[in-house]
Amino acid sequence: MTVCIYPAGFPVGQCSAAGQGDGRECFKGLAAVHGVWIAASMGRGKCFAVKDWTWRRGRVSFWEPMLEIEIRHAEDTRSLTVEKPEVVFGRKNEMREVDVDLNPDATVSRVHARAWKSKEGLQLEDLGSSLGTIVNGDRLEEPVLVGPKDVVQMGETVLSLSLKASQREKRERQVAARKAVVKRESAVEPGQFRMEFEVMSKGKRKAVEVAKPEAIIGRANEEQPVDLDLSDDLAVSRRHARVWVDDGACWVEDLKSRHGVMVNDEKIDGPAKLGKADKLRIGSTQLRVQLQVVMKKPAPTRKPARGGESTRPLPVGMEPPGNKRYPVWKVDSACYLPPATREAGNVDFQLPEEQPVGVIRVTSELDEDAPPEVNMVSKRKSVEYYRTLLQFPATIGGVHNLDSLCTLVVEEMLKIFPGAERASIYTCDDAGKSLSLKSHVPNLKPAVSPLLAQLAIAGGSCHAWQQCDKEESMQRLPIQAGMYGPLRMGKIEVGVLCVDSTQKGLEYTPEDLSLLMAIGRILGAHVRLVSA
Repeated sequence: MTVCIYPAGFPVGQCSAAGQGDGRECFKGLAAVHGVWIAASMGRGKCFAVKDWTWRRGRVSFWEPMLEIEIRHAEDTRSLTVEKPEVVFGRKNEMREVDVDLNPDATVSRVHARAWKSKEGLQLEDLGSSLGTIVNGDRLEEPVLVGPKDVVQMGETVLSLSLKASQREKRERQVAARKAVVKRESAVEPGQFRMEFEVMSKGKRKAVEVAKPEAIIGRANEEQPVDLDLSDDLAVSRRHARVWVDDGACWVEDLKSRHGVMVNDEKIDGPAKLGKADKLRIGSTQLRVQLQVVMKKPAPTRKPARGGESTRPLPVGMEPPGNKRYPVWKVDSACYLPPATREAGNVDFQLPEEQPVGVIRVTSELDEDAPPEVNMVSKRKSVEYYRTLLQFPATIGGVHNLDSLCTLVVEEMLKIFPGAERASIYTCDDAGKSLSLKSHVPNLKPAVSPLLAQLAIAGGSCHAWQQCDKEESMQRLPIQAGMYGPLRMGKIEVGVLCVDSTQKGLEYTPEDLSLLMAIGRILGAHVRLVSA
């Protein structure tokens, strides 16, 4: 379609497009092309080739993209949707109109940045602002493509930007999805992907992992088993929805449920692709889905036993629980299996004989060889952690007594990590096959999971945890969240460092685990040195 714009009163016959009968149209007066008003003074016979257009309220209009914006400043978070092809960010002023007002952030320039839809996707550029526009920690020098996973910072305001499809685009996608052959089984090898669901219901939040590339969501019943049980929500059907992985992306479809499936507050009537930030509503329960790639690690090489026997499995009792729940005890010492004992595989991992005092659930992990996590939202926190890491060797370097060193470190942990109120250090005794408590604050005996401590030490991995809900365990702990970090000198296992908090709702983040991992490596070498 070619649209010819001409001022009012201009003879239509003088326009070369008029009456051509070749799909060209002429419109009088003011018109809008790609959402921008064109004045009558632009000239005669101005032609624009467009594909998608519609006549609305006496003017030419086009299918305009919808930009969803999440804005975070200080403690305030708000969301808005702008239906324009170009969006200008800044602070409301008399000089130039802005589409997204970032007041009261005075560090944002009056006209700070703009975003627009291109063929490649959503583009963002800085408009000569005083502090610049930051994307994922890098200052923009030229326009870049951004998506919902990118962290955009203007002044002290953090934004998340994502394009939302128009109603027409949604219909086209749904038609394409129906025509496509949707395989019930993922094309990837079983176990290559796993899905992590963040479930929010009745004011409570929990994490549920499904260790396969397909999950049926509903209410548990004997006839048709489900992978994600939402039995507490009576608005959920027995088999309500299916979430699966196809070509590296998550998809969801309704299984003819009574109340349907909502994605970002819009009901779906066919397979719908899910992004990382998309909100899935089933019944009255809200969910987010994170797709995780399971990297297959090579099995550790072990020396065969006499007689040519094959590699032995993990010692009995050292297998990580599938539900990530770990009982905890208040003990001064616990079982520890050093590498040589684990190699032999002829010893069981022993838990304390006493009754556990509670149960914790691991919420996130950081592998030994994982790259450090950096907080892109709070620059102040990242700088503070960097400063801590630089100062820590000097803090402990002058202490050459093991007891004094451990006492100093547990006190420092309360200063370093947000919300930390308790800390403890356990060291490995290879000869006695035990893990011994060396120091802790406050004076109350700390609660520890011997198995989680053993796995952290043996795997060189950090673990963040939260206390299980009452539905999962009736035993209650005064502590609500915490972390376990290994103390190692290279591959030599030295001990474990524990940090706890009594604050409800606190959840330690990947960057917290990264800092604990770095501290554990520095501290492990120093503990080994002063113990020699």
